[in-house]
Amino acid sequence: LERCQPVRGRLFAGSGQRQTMATGFVSDVEKPPTALEPSAAAASPSTAVLVRRLWWLMLFVGFAIVEFVSVGPSTQYIILTFFASYHGGGDCERTPSSGPCRAAAGNAALYTGVSSGICSCVGAVMALSLGSVS
Repeated sequence: LERCQPVRGRLFAGSGQRQTMATGFVSDVEKPPTALEPSAAAASPSTAVLVRRLWWLMLFVGFAIVEFVSVGPSTQYIILTFFASYHGGGDCERTPSSGPCRAAAGNAALYTGVSSGICSCVGAVMALSLGSVS
């Protein structure tokens, strides 16, 4: 009742900010925030707060970038040399057109396709099962 003022012959209607009470007093009524008005709870945190909260994630991303830059270009040759060892050996970085390296490329393509298919099937089953649980 501290914020109420007596009304003297006036009616305050339609503004939404002030409302006439049945007792003849006008009180300030806070209108709820609309979808277009940002509320105090929806204020975005500053960059420093985000860095402090997500430092471990940024460290992980940094390690992933270092790994991709350092080992990424050689990954194909490492995989092919591994599979070429089953077909008589050879260094697929020096002689990529040799017989063992061609056979290794076929093996790598087969295993990549099979593992990708298995991961896709497992992902579909997980999505359906988690979707039905939620």
